[in-house]
Amino acid sequence: MDLTNKIYRDNWQKLGTFKSFKPSGEGPVTAEDRDYALNRGEEFEFEAGIPTVRYIRFKTLNTWGISSGQTQIVIQELTLWGQEGQ
Repeated sequence: MDLTNKIYRDNWQKLGTFKSFKPSGEGPVTAEDRDYALNRGEEFEFEAGIPTVRYIRFKTLNTWGISSGQTQIVIQELTLWGQEGQ
């Protein structure tokens, strides 16, 4: 067992769980889905009172996928704000 990796994982603080919305529902990706993903986008906000952290990690469990079988996420804008830690 790699103890270094275990310590690394045990030090992470979960800040939230967020789910993406696919406008057309189950099935193939449609033009409506592409417009939503590329032009309208989504916003996710952390709950008030989360602990102070130095780094943010994203863990993606699954994606909508596209016809070529690729699975990916795209972040076009990311804004973080808050109070500097002591």
